[in-house]
Amino acid sequence: MKFIYVYIFQFVILFSSYSQTKFSGILSDIPDHVEKRIETIINDSNFSGVFYSGDVDYISTQLDMSLDQVMELLRPLSRTYAKAPISNYMVGTVCSGSSGNLYFGSNIEILGESLSFTLHAEQSAVVNAWSHGETNINFINVGGSPCGYCLQFLNELNQADSLIIINPKGKNYTISDLLTLPFGPKNLGIDGGLMSKKNNNLILDNDSKDRLVLAALNAANMSYAPYSKGYSGIAVMTEDGNIFQGYYAENAAFNPSISPIEFVLSSLNFSGKSFNQIKKVVLVEKRSSKSSQINTVKAVLNKIAPHVKLNVVYCHKVE
Repeated sequence: MKFIYVYIFQFVILFSSYSQTKFSGILSDIPDHVEKRIETIINDSNFSGVFYSGDVDYISTQLDMSLDQVMELLRPLSRTYAKAPISNYMVGTVCSGSSGNLYFGSNIEILGESLSFTLHAEQSAVVNAWSHGETNINFINVGGSPCGYCLQFLNELNQADSLIIINPKGKNYTISDLLTLPFGPKNLGIDGGLMSKKNNNLILDNDSKDRLVLAALNAANMSYAPYSKGYSGIAVMTEDGNIFQGYYAENAAFNPSISPIEFVLSSLNFSGKSFNQIKKVVLVEKRSSKSSQINTVKAVLNKIAPHVKLNVVYCHKVE
C-alpha cells in the first residue's frame, strides 16, 4: 500500500494545478489527516522549502514509509518551484540533513542571461539546508543520477564520501560510484569542505549599524572561498521588509561555484517571494579580491529587478 501512495501522490502533483500559496484539493488520494498536515506545512506563510523532522516522522509513520520513500514522495512537490524559462526542464530535489529535516531544491534559470547563471536543483537543495544551519547532508534524491556538473558540486561537501544518492528506480549510489577518479578539495590540500562550520573573521572597512549591511557581512562570514579567498555575501530586502541572505560557495573545479545572488534567489523562491519584490540589495566582499561578485550580481539584478541599485560594501579579514 505504501508504494501506491507514492505513485498516486506523484501523479497528482504533476498533473494538477498548483501555486506556492495554495495547495488544497490535490492530495485527495492521500489519507485526509496526512493531506491536511502537508497542506498546513506548504501554506504556512513561513514555509521556506523545509519539512522539519517531526513532520517527516509523522508522514513516515502514517504512510508506513522509509525515509527514502518519503523523500521520493515529496520530490515532485519541490519540482513545482522550478523556474526554467530557457530550457522548460523542471527539476526538483530533496535532501536530508543531519537534523532529520528535509530540504527542497529546484533549478533556476535567468531569462536573457548566460546559461552559466543557472542554479541546479541539487545546488539549491544544499544551500537551502546550509541556510537553515545544517552542516552535513546525508541523503539526496533528484530522481536518479545527478548530472556530472552536480556530482562535481556535491563532491565539495565536507562529508561527500558518505553522501547517499537515492535512486528511486533501484540501487542507491555514492559519489564515488558515479564520479570516477574525482577531483576535489583534497587534491588542492583543502581540509573540511563546503558546509563546514566556520567564521571567516571579516569586519567592515567602515563601521555600519545598517541591518542589511550587517546581514550581508554575516553572509560573507559564512561564505566558503578556500581557493580565491574572495569571501562575499549578499543581503536582500523585499518590499515587506524581510531580509534574505546568500553566501558565496566555491568549488575546486571553479565553474560549479555558486554566487551569492544565486543562493539568495533560491531562498526567495522557496519563501514564495517573486524576484521583482526585491527592494534593496547589499553585497559585502573583500576589496581587491582575486574574484569579485559585483558584475555578476549587477547582471542578474538587471534582468530580474532592474529598478534596484546594488550597494557594495567592503570588508577585510582579521588575522
